[in-house]
Amino acid sequence: MLVLSFITYPYLFLSLRAAFLGLDPSLEEAARTLGQKPLAAFFRVVFPQLLPALLSGYLLVGLHVLGEFGTVSLLRYETFSYAIYLQYNAAFDRVYAAWLALFLLLLTGGLLFLEGLFLRRLALARTGKGSGRKARAVRLGPWAPLAYLLALTPVLLALVLPFYALFHLASRFPRESLQGLYEALFHSALAAFPAALLSVGMALPLAYLVVRHPSFASSLLERLAYLGYAIPPLAFALAWIFFSLRSLPFLYGNLALLVLVLAFHLLAETLGPVQSALRQVPKRLEEAARTLGETPARAFFRVTFPLLWRGVAAGGAWPSWGR
Repeated sequence: MLVLSFITYPYLFLSLRAAFLGLDPSLEEAARTLGQKPLAAFFRVVFPQLLPALLSGYLLVGLHVLGEFGTVSLLRYETFSYAIYLQYNAAFDRVYAAWLALFLLLLTGGLLFLEGLFLRRLALARTGKGSGRKARAVRLGPWAPLAYLLALTPVLLALVLPFYALFHLASRFPRESLQGLYEALFHSALAAFPAALLSVGMALPLAYLVVRHPSFASSLLERLAYLGYAIPPLAFALAWIFFSLRSLPFLYGNLALLVLVLAFHLLAETLGPVQSALRQVPKRLEEAARTLGETPARAFFRVTFPLLWRGVAAGGAWPSWGR
C-alpha cells in the first residue's frame, strides 16, 4: 500500500496543483471578511472547487491500483492483473483470463458511475470579474517545520530514495551496458512525447463537450474514454495486436501503433486535469469573444485555452513519464 501510494501520488498532486492555480483568491478572502475562520473558509469555499480534481485523481488512483501489474508482481501480491497475467502466460485456455478481465471491468465501471454521479450539475466558474492577483502568503509560525516535513515526505520517499537505489545499482553495471540504457531512454521518449500530444489533442474536444454541452451522449463518451485505462494493460495490448493483425496489418509492430495504443490507454489521465481546469473557466468570456466576431475555434484558443493551459500541461505530463 505504501509503494502504490507513492507511485500514484502525482495523479492527485498534478491535478490539484492545476486546480489551486485556477482558483480566485478573492473568494476565500471574502469568506474571511464575513467572519469565517481559516479552516472553515477553506472547507466551505476552496474545497468544493477542488472536488473535480480530487474525484478525477481518486478515480485514476483507483483504476491504476486495480490494473497495476509491475508493482504487485514484484511484491508477490496477487491482484486481478497479476492473476490475468498468470492465466495468459501459463494456461492453455484463455477463457478464465478473459472472465477475470471482465470482472475487473465491472469494478472499474462502478467507479466511473460514482465519479460521474458526484460531478453531475457541478458549476464552478466565476460569475463576476474575479481577481487577477496571487493569493496572499500566510505565515505558518510554529507549524512551519511540520508543514515542510509533510511536503518533503513524498519527495524523499517517492523520488530521492528510488533515485539513490537506482544510481547505486547502476554504479555496478559495466560501462558497455550504458549504451543499451541510452537507447532505451531514446526509444521511451520517442514513444512518450507523441503519445502525450495525441492524448491531449483527444482530451481537449472531449472535455469541452462534457463541460460546455452536458448531455447523456457526452457523459457516455466520457465514460467510454476511461475504458482504455480500465482494461488491464495486457488484455488491452493483446486486443490491439489482434485488431492490427486482422484489420490494419501495416500497423503491426510499428511505432505508430504503440503511440496510438498509449494515447488511448492514457486518455483518462489527460482528461481529468483538462476537465477540472475547464470547469473553472467562465463560459461568458467565450460568449463575449463570439459576439465580437470570433469564430468558435478562435474564441476557444484565444480566450479559453490560455486559462486552462495548466490543466493541459498537467494532463500531458502523465503520458510523457507514466509509461
